Amino acid sequence: MQTINLQSVTGFDVIDKTKPVIIRDGNYKLFYSTEDLTPKVTKFNLPKGMYFFDTKNFRESKTVKKYKKLPTPSRERFKYKLPIDFNVVFGANANKCSILWDKKTIIFDKSCKEYSLSELYFIFYHEFGHTFYTTEQYCDLYSYNKMIEKGFNPSQIARAQIFSLSERQEKRKAFLTDLIINTND
Repeated sequence: MQTINLQSVTGFDVIDKTKPVIIRDGNYKLFYSTEDLTPKVTKFNLPKGMYFFDTKNFRESKTVKKYKKLPTPSRERFKYKLPIDFNVVFGANANKCSILWDKKTIIFDKSCKEYSLSELYFIFYHEFGHTFYTTEQYCDLYSYNKMIEKGFNPSQIARAQIFSLSERQEKRKAFLTDLIINTND
């Protein structure tokens, strides 16, 4: 297995569109894959970090691929500041993740340790979205936009929210996925 260690968001070009690009994160969990994407991907981004891959069917590009952000509504909340200096921990949590504003802590449920890095970031930035919104779908929009800034690809974000949200959240999944598809076609 080969590694790549990126110091910043980096764009890549796919060398052979008929062969998939499969990249794993620092914990060897699937991070990015083009296996089931149609039309075939010609360019993608990776955020800062260390990644593993079996075959290098891509090369570094001179540019980062620009994706459109999704429009967000006006703020619903004005009570909180972004929790950028909060401690992030795993522990017992009835929800997947919660912000304990008074304790300056973000707590992921320990079951989330099994999640992919993309899923964790989606949940993390969704919780950040609660700084501005009470509506869950708006927090999803916020998360998408933050992940785009961080260097994730729209297909990764769509998968992250599909796999991290429960079956009870089908409307939220469809709402965001439809917006992603229609914004970055």
